Amino acid sequence: MSGELKRRHWGATLAAASVGVQVGVATVASRFVLNETDPFTLGGLRYLIGVLVLLPALVMLRRVGFERRDLLPMSLLGLLQFAVLIALFNIALTYAPAARVALVFATFPLLTMIFAWGLGKEQLTVWKVTGMLLTFAGVAIVLSDRIDATAGEHASIGDLCAFGAAGCGALCSVLYRPFVRRYSSLAVGAFAMAVSAVALLAISLATGGIASAATISARGWAAVVFVGASSGAGFWALLWAYGQIAATRVAVFQALAPLVASALGVAILGETLGLRFIIGLGVVCFGIAVAHREMRPQ
Repeated sequence: MSGELKRRHWGATLAAASVGVQVGVATVASRFVLNETDPFTLGGLRYLIGVLVLLPALVMLRRVGFERRDLLPMSLLGLLQFAVLIALFNIALTYAPAARVALVFATFPLLTMIFAWGLGKEQLTVWKVTGMLLTFAGVAIVLSDRIDATAGEHASIGDLCAFGAAGCGALCSVLYRPFVRRYSSLAVGAFAMAVSAVALLAISLATGGIASAATISARGWAAVVFVGASSGAGFWALLWAYGQIAATRVAVFQALAPLVASALGVAILGETLGLRFIIGLGVVCFGIAVAHREMRPQ
């Protein structure tokens, strides 16, 4: 690998890792503000702010000039990535405990690898498969003491919704790459977020949820702004990483999200980190390293 390719590889790796951390932090912040509004309103405001964060940088670029044939697939990817995924994830939380939902959603990297292989985008290797399994095992170790196997007769519905949400994210991870390479991660990210923001705010308006925005507290708005701004920057970084390295090697860092969320939850509640967290974190980090064992860009 040349020096330039190696620098781009490590830059994309750091970007993907930062997004994994950002998702975990945003998850905790979103839980806080969901006590004051509904998921559709929060999602719409989140991605509207995300677009506004990207807008100043976007206007500095030359006119993107999306081809008409790409508008529909990019719109569908945006809706799938944000609106559908969020809806399924939140539905899952109404049927199953949060830790159980997080564990099922942790199949995201595994599904990304399977989709990438099935669509002929990547090849399966021992390193990738082993790394993905290790990261999933690490998340399972961290969450094992909070997973209620007898969470109720409808918990399987939550499992299916969480799995569907992971599938949506995984499929988008693979399908975004040609658009990012054809245009730019900034342009594609802003477009996808704008489409999703409009759709989610329309649903919020139709269901009357938008009225709750007027009653959100100052602390709640601070959380909304933080989640929106970090989501805009994070999605930009994520798409850029997809354009540089294989989708599987980007997605594997999503395993960091539930670990970061767990650590923040512990910090907020004043609890101590147990041995399971330390072991699980070690397994996840080892799995990420194994998945990146082969340095050839794809």
